[in-house]
Amino acid sequence: MTELYYLVAYFLLYSFLGWVLEVVYHVLSVGKVINRGFLNGPVCPIYGFGMLSVLLILEPFSDNPLLLFIGGIFFASLIELIGGFVLYKLFHMRWWDYSQEPFNLGGYICLKYSIAWGFCIVFAMKVVHPFVELNVKVLDGVFGHAVVVILWIIFFVDSVITVLTVLNLNKDLQEMNKIAGKMRKVSDHMTEKIGEHTIEADTRIQEQRVQATLAKAEIRDRIEELKKKQTKNRFFGFNRLHKAFPQLKHTLYNEEMYSLIQRLKEKKENNA
Repeated sequence: MTELYYLVAYFLLYSFLGWVLEVVYHVLSVGKVINRGFLNGPVCPIYGFGMLSVLLILEPFSDNPLLLFIGGIFFASLIELIGGFVLYKLFHMRWWDYSQEPFNLGGYICLKYSIAWGFCIVFAMKVVHPFVELNVKVLDGVFGHAVVVILWIIFFVDSVITVLTVLNLNKDLQEMNKIAGKMRKVSDHMTEKIGEHTIEADTRIQEQRVQATLAKAEIRDRIEELKKKQTKNRFFGFNRLHKAFPQLKHTLYNEEMYSLIQRLKEKKENNA
């Protein structure tokens, strides 16, 4: 029972200290205070699991800083790799991603932070753990056990709530994705139809423009022929009228009248 008390107490304390470390690091690097834990409460369980593995495996080498450093790099990176992979497979989310860092493995771990974990493990084993171990021993009794049980219940409830929240979030995202997919299908269908109708309309407009241009040209040629014919047949009579009434205008076809006058002038100039 005492051994279980120590394991649970260490797990809870280091989960809390890991959360504090994450918050402080985030404040220093980004300048914002934010809950950096996976759970709602002030704990980061991965730190608890990491320190438990280090205590159970590396404590015999606590007097050798180099072995602690190397072992810390290995076990901390292993815990981070497994934790990140399991969280991704369970919830399809990435809580951290080192893909932009050099010498990374799947974005779950990278050389820079693995080395940092090595130093952190040495510091934790040499400085932090003696203080934690002393306080856990002081509370090793009814009161301490009761506190650990209460904290563990809170941790368990928080874990269940968080997991359900993430699962519900995934369901919501899935539903949103389905809705978005349906909307995309409708939008794509509408886009396709609008595109087809636009192309057809544009083609028709272009055809009509060509036909209108041809018709206009044909009409213009016909008018030219008619004007020539009128000019030829009525040259003398119109010429007389124009001489008699230089300001002659037609109330309905004044433009055509003006064109005819210009042709008469050109004819005179050519005959001159």
